[in-house]
Amino acid sequence: MLQARGAKVRGTAFFVFMLLVAGVSRGCGGSTPPCAVPQDDDPCTLDQCESEIATHSYLGDGHPCFRGNLQGVCQLGICLIPCNDNTDCVTGLPCNVAQCTGGACAIVQTDKVGPFDDGNPCTKEGCVDGELVSWPLPDGTTPAAYCAECLEGACRTCKVPTDCGKSTSCLKWACVQGQCAALYNDDGYPSLEHDIPGDCQKWVCNGKGGTRLTADIDDPPKTAETCMTWTCVAWTPVLVPQNDGEVCLMEVGVKGQCNAMGACVQCMTDDDCPAMERCLLGACTTCHDGVMNNGETGTDCGANCGWCGGATCLADSECASGHCAFMAGESGAKVCCDAACDGDCQECDNDGACKPVPLGEPDIDTCNSPAQACAGTTCKTKKGYPCLSSSDCVFGSCVNHTCL
Repeated sequence: MLQARGAKVRGTAFFVFMLLVAGVSRGCGGSTPPCAVPQDDDPCTLDQCESEIATHSYLGDGHPCFRGNLQGVCQLGICLIPCNDNTDCVTGLPCNVAQCTGGACAIVQTDKVGPFDDGNPCTKEGCVDGELVSWPLPDGTTPAAYCAECLEGACRTCKVPTDCGKSTSCLKWACVQGQCAALYNDDGYPSLEHDIPGDCQKWVCNGKGGTRLTADIDDPPKTAETCMTWTCVAWTPVLVPQNDGEVCLMEVGVKGQCNAMGACVQCMTDDDCPAMERCLLGACTTCHDGVMNNGETGTDCGANCGWCGGATCLADSECASGHCAFMAGESGAKVCCDAACDGDCQECDNDGACKPVPLGEPDIDTCNSPAQACAGTTCKTKKGYPCLSSSDCVFGSCVNHTCL
């Protein structure tokens, strides 16, 4: 779902839109950048400084991502933000424009400034390479009713400070003997006008009346999920599991516990379940009572009990028997089996029963070279291949050093 970012409800690895007024510098956590390029403007990468070098590692498919006020999810290396129309794609950030195309927001850099104002009527805000900058208007310009004339990028005369422009957290106007004077807050002073809570970043003054963006590890997003938490890694909000084993609510009135993956589950081990039940896939289920119940498709198999014998599988944990073995034939497929079935010349049939490989047939698991085939539980030489004695051959006949 598309989600607007509001008071501390968003954040993750990407509000990596950096919007800076001229003269800005950024680092991995302070005003002196240890990395040449500490942030790559990609909300699906974790931007860090390692040994004075900027690194950008992909957060992975499914990780939440953000562009300004918008939330999406990382898919195939991009931040996919769903939308119905262009109004769903308003980021609230300057220097970008977004359109709803094919159900997703396409966001690109633009020279449009957006909702940012430096407070000086004698400057024009604009964007260069995605960064917010200001230029002084020509001397003699009359920019507004309260400002009669611009001179060197500021109102020339004034009676009161408001004749000079709009004060901001970084720029305070004063009227001194009829002349406008700009008072700048120190570099690093908080600038709250542009802040988006919960993005691991903060706007601060640059000491010249403008602003710059810096990392803020004390500004992680908030989440209502009990078993997950946000943390700031340099510039990047990252969603991580927390509180392994802590009590959580699965639904109203039903308690569970957090697992290592950040999910709220009914159980972690069989000891968390009532007698005669076991814990499978985080849920308590009756998987060894000798009865086909609770959605099982076979006796003590299927549903949460693991797959029944003969079902295709990739791992032992998927099977009710705990055994995923190679099936009969040469396909290389595996099925849930009643035994490990990993001995020489053993294979599992379509019903999940472990049986010997037929005489003269290969075992895909243990007896599979071009010259070999099974003879009981032994791998021997096939017809037409060299031999030293009859005991070497599948069918017990070695003539002129060749198996018959």
